[in-house]
Amino acid sequence: MLAGGATTQGAAVSVALRRCATQHIHSQKQVITDEVDDMPKLTIAERLAALKEHAKSSRIISSKPPPVGGVSKVSERLGQLETASQTWKSRVEATDEQQFTVAGKMGQLGTQLLPPLPQPNLYKSDGLVSASTPSVPNSLAALMKRSISLTEGEELENGDTSNGPSIQVPTPYDDNFSAFFSKAENLTSPSELDELGDIDFEEITHHSSQLLVNRRNIRVQRKHRSANPVKALAARNDLKNEYIEVKTGVADREIRRINIEKLSKNSGFAMEALAGLASKEDLSAVSLKKPDETLPASKQWPKPLLIRLKGRRHGVTSLVACHYSSVNQGDSYVLVTNNQVFHWIGEYCNIIEKSRGSEVAQMIQSKKDLGCTGATEVYTLEGGSFSEKHRQFWRILSLPEDMMHSYKGEQAGPPNEDEIYEVAIAETFAVYAVENELLVPVKEYWGRCPKVEVLDPNKVLVFDFGTEVYMWAGKHADMKERRQGNRLAQEVFKKGYRSDVWQLTGISWLDRQMKSRERPSCSVYCKTTQHMEPVLFKEKFLNWPDFGRVIRISSPSGSNAVNNNSNKEIDGSVEARPFNVEAMLDWKLPECDLVIGGTHLGRGKCYFDPERRLMHEVSTEELAIWQVRDYNKTALDPSSFGIFHEGDCYVIYWKYVVAITGREMSGAPSRHGVTGRERILYTTWQGNKAPVLEQGAAALLAVDQGGSTTTNNGSSSAQALVCQGQECPAFVTMLPGPCVILSGSREQSYQGTTRMFLCTGDCEEEGYLEEVLPEDEALRSKASVWLLNTETGKSYLWHGNAALSKHKEVSLKSVSYLVDILPREFGISSKIKLSLQEIEEGEEPKEFLGGAERINRECYNSSLLSKREKSESESSDEDEETSSPPTLRMYHISSLSGEFSAAPVIPYRYDTQLPTAYPYRQQQLYDVSQPGLLIVDSGDELWLWCGWWESGCTTDSRGSAWCRHLSERRAAMTSCLEYWAKRNRTEYETNNTSNVFIIWAGLEPVQFTSLFPVWDTTSQQYQNAQQFNLEEGHYKGEKRLIEDELAKERKTYPISELRSHPLPAGVDPTRLELYLQSHDFQELVGMSKEEFQELPNWKRTNLKKKAGLF
Repeated sequence: MLAGGATTQGAAVSVALRRCATQHIHSQKQVITDEVDDMPKLTIAERLAALKEHAKSSRIISSKPPPVGGVSKVSERLGQLETASQTWKSRVEATDEQQFTVAGKMGQLGTQLLPPLPQPNLYKSDGLVSASTPSVPNSLAALMKRSISLTEGEELENGDTSNGPSIQVPTPYDDNFSAFFSKAENLTSPSELDELGDIDFEEITHHSSQLLVNRRNIRVQRKHRSANPVKALAARNDLKNEYIEVKTGVADREIRRINIEKLSKNSGFAMEALAGLASKEDLSAVSLKKPDETLPASKQWPKPLLIRLKGRRHGVTSLVACHYSSVNQGDSYVLVTNNQVFHWIGEYCNIIEKSRGSEVAQMIQSKKDLGCTGATEVYTLEGGSFSEKHRQFWRILSLPEDMMHSYKGEQAGPPNEDEIYEVAIAETFAVYAVENELLVPVKEYWGRCPKVEVLDPNKVLVFDFGTEVYMWAGKHADMKERRQGNRLAQEVFKKGYRSDVWQLTGISWLDRQMKSRERPSCSVYCKTTQHMEPVLFKEKFLNWPDFGRVIRISSPSGSNAVNNNSNKEIDGSVEARPFNVEAMLDWKLPECDLVIGGTHLGRGKCYFDPERRLMHEVSTEELAIWQVRDYNKTALDPSSFGIFHEGDCYVIYWKYVVAITGREMSGAPSRHGVTGRERILYTTWQGNKAPVLEQGAAALLAVDQGGSTTTNNGSSSAQALVCQGQECPAFVTMLPGPCVILSGSREQSYQGTTRMFLCTGDCEEEGYLEEVLPEDEALRSKASVWLLNTETGKSYLWHGNAALSKHKEVSLKSVSYLVDILPREFGISSKIKLSLQEIEEGEEPKEFLGGAERINRECYNSSLLSKREKSESESSDEDEETSSPPTLRMYHISSLSGEFSAAPVIPYRYDTQLPTAYPYRQQQLYDVSQPGLLIVDSGDELWLWCGWWESGCTTDSRGSAWCRHLSERRAAMTSCLEYWAKRNRTEYETNNTSNVFIIWAGLEPVQFTSLFPVWDTTSQQYQNAQQFNLEEGHYKGEKRLIEDELAKERKTYPISELRSHPLPAGVDPTRLELYLQSHDFQELVGMSKEEFQELPNWKRTNLKKKAGLF
């Protein structure tokens, strides 16, 4: 079998190695040669024997045992130890510490991971031919890229086929040529040779009996016939017989240039002038724009535009539907028309949205952007108020007239909505680059807010921001790419949102909008170029440079003399100029009016609408009060309504109805009276000494109650916050009796036996009693004081000498109400009967603070000590009210708005018809930004109140802010003298400046503190102010005439004092040259002060540096 198999295999090999049938067949005994000549010649039997020998030797090697040695045992043991050190954890149960981490808790909830952001894909236009379409073979693409007649770099700009003339190439092979030569069709074409199949040489029949044994290569000499080249060209079918002629005009330009050179040799004109004269221009081919055509910027933006600014970090600026339903109370909005710009600020928008909205509105108005060319100013509208500008704003947004006064926008979303919106919207942003008729995504800025680095001047980019799609072209971008980018961007805009990439955020209105296939009707498509971007485009970028805020050095060569003079007057010193006092004199107190939900409540009883000439009458339907303590609420008894403690917090429920009434021309009641719907107001009252936790709990309780309570007609309730001392007249009017403020808390019992209350109020429904210490300092000559003895039940109603009769009646009615109901909060036993006795100032019995002889009249600046004495004939009520000083006025002076001016401070409770005794509170002084400056006009005296610096602020650390404060104080003193002079000339025809004083916080004299109902000296603010001003060298009760203080600041000093540290009081360190004496200034600077002031700023600065005055 083995031999037979070997023979058969050898035969197969022999057959496989035959070249053809003519090859000599050797005998089977012949040794078969291998294909590789250098290998040994072996038979099959020899090869099988070698394989058996190799298998036997390999078994012997594998059966040998491994060598035994110490090194292998040590290495094996080390390997086992290392393996055990790594695998012990698999045998021990895992700890449960992971379950208590945030990730473990979230894993228990089974939170589904959000899908990753989809990868950006190429965008190919449906209407354009793709660059990947195989229209031309790759081998010929380079040849057919451009016409051969064009030189390098002169390709057609638009890439279209030229419309030039078609030139026929003469064919040399015509009829005469074919008649002379034989026809080319008779020749065998190469295509016929391709039709022949493979030839099997073994099927060839041989007639020779003798086979070749030895192969010899014999070269046969053949005579080849030469081919006709003309026939060869005629046989080719890949050549064109015509081409399109493209005239570049090179020859014409060269001939023209040679002619111009010839003319210039014999002419006196320049070569450029001759070229201009010789040129011929076809003006009819120039297309000009019509003069009345609207600007392209106005065409791209529809009117009106409503822009929403929403976000907590960067803030997203986007277009929304121009409808009143798009406005909510948690965001900021900018409304743009052809000639107006409104900035609407929601009640609950954050500071980022508010500031960004103001910047966007100002930029649109100043740059005339978005087609708004007629706006002269920006109207800033607060969401919680209503005015005529509010009416215009809502009318543009199609708000119905019956909702004008009550609508304030949709409710704001949850607090975390801004962050979720900002992140979710940024993930939908898409940026494309135009390349080869395709929109290639820019992956670095895909799904995020772009940066200015993406704006390449050589590229054309397409930005998809949802409601806005922009085609941006760099200044060096190719014109062909601009046209392609415009067409592709319009297709992107028409295709709508990429709703497949949107992930649900939990914000219903946003998810509903982004899941829509179509873009909103307010969406816009805009083409823009480099350096001409609109403000909406700039706001999408994280780091768009604002060159308007960059501090630049003014150019020394101005364009006109005005600029040169303005640059010359620039000074490095800080100087505030006195403000105009005419506005202060013309200002009048507005009527008290509480507006809730767009409804005017006036003083809580009625309100007269001057525009519609209708009366709004307010009536209480239901009232309830709860005290909040330890996160629990306790309902108060109706007899305790209106009695509050300064250490507690309360929630007041008030259901009221507003009826609209009027009268006809005859005086009879109008038939068109309307009884309004029921309304609910939840008010949180916070005492000055209430714990912070209780203040927050009371506010949350009011919000919860307001959210769950609705009226009969389904309308929701409103919430309000009132702090102690800031109660408006409407708040006091809704209570059944007077508003009483007790010290301590309701759970604490009063330890003393004597309680004293200061009584104020402008009408019978507005009685206000505030508990004060039973001391002489608490008395006020313009008010009434109720002294109560809780053991005996005796009480005295003390009337100040300067109190008006109207105020006395209000105090008597309020105290009589409390005496009748005897509230248990006063700590008086029900067995004791209260008695009330009225007394006048100066007639006090001994039971009243020790009697008239022991009361110190100076500690509260009693009016009995005044030098003015009135006769009995002038003491009637009418004359008394007429001759009484007007209501106290207060003005806050600052330059926070960019201009140094005085703004009036509106009190909480006052009456515009009669003088109010004590309209302002101490907190209105100490709550302003410090160091503050306020002017207080009491009628007889004028006070300039100066604040303090916060603790820890040394003289060296104040820097330029202290210089600014000194300059503002100097300007304020000058304005005070001007205000007092004009006011006295108008009213009293005198100009007495002896009653104009300057005082300091924490050290106020009694003449000033007596202008306020209660003066607290235990607060932390008062202690800090007192400590600071004492360290500045002032003393308790100090007051200075402003004239003397200004004279001190104009005082001159020797050079040694001005170079010392610290400087004398009132010296401006930036203008030390003003305090030098004339001879010292001449000796130090070398010129007079007048000559020095005429020098430019840089020269003055250099001279001051040399003199050591800088």
